[in-house]
Amino acid sequence: MGRLSRLTALLAAVVLFPTLSDAQTAKPAKVDPAKVRAKLLLAQYIEGKLVRIDANEKTFTFAYVLETKTPNPEGQKQYAAAYATFSAALAKRSTPLADLKKLQKEGIAAEKGAFNIEETQIPFELKGDKAFVVRTLVPPKGADGKVQKLTPADEKKLKGDPKQPGYNMGYAAEVKDLDQKKWVRAYLDKKTKPAAGTKPEEAVYPTTMLVIIPDPPVVTNFKIPGE
Repeated sequence: MGRLSRLTALLAAVVLFPTLSDAQTAKPAKVDPAKVRAKLLLAQYIEGKLVRIDANEKTFTFAYVLETKTPNPEGQKQYAAAYATFSAALAKRSTPLADLKKLQKEGIAAEKGAFNIEETQIPFELKGDKAFVVRTLVPPKGADGKVQKLTPADEKKLKGDPKQPGYNMGYAAEVKDLDQKKWVRAYLDKKTKPAAGTKPEEAVYPTTMLVIIPDPPVVTNFKIPGE
């Protein structure tokens, strides 16, 4: 259930190429925010971004964004052409890597334009509970931007207090490490329920932990073997 909450999980109206004829006639699925919210609340965690951060009060506005994709007929044609060109270049096996990368870049751009994307934002008001912690799954990097090689002692230090929630999950972090550009995983306190009669969209959800997570990888059909 947890993986359901990945912000990049799309409510796609169609399957990407080669089902081009189906994509051109598909209709967008209607989004019911209430149903999406209810389903997310059943998950182990929800992934998205913070749109408001109050470090002092430890309150946050968190947003899960559902993307509904509908086919763009002209974009689909351009995507199909780019895919055919890229596939032919791969099949030759003698195509220089630089040329493949150029075609890959063009293909990914065409892939993005093959669909019109409508976003539905599902906001949640969060409040850190007494045991609230922040952790990160993003490994520390050096001044050169590369991931640091850590000694066992370094690992132990960065993991923080073993008595805190999420000790076996990444490294210790602080509220000041959160920002609106980073992806986060929100763990809600399922034991504490909103007051009776509170509308789900107006409820403040007690939160045990926010975990900073890496940016999701680019999903594409334009893959170069070995990358």
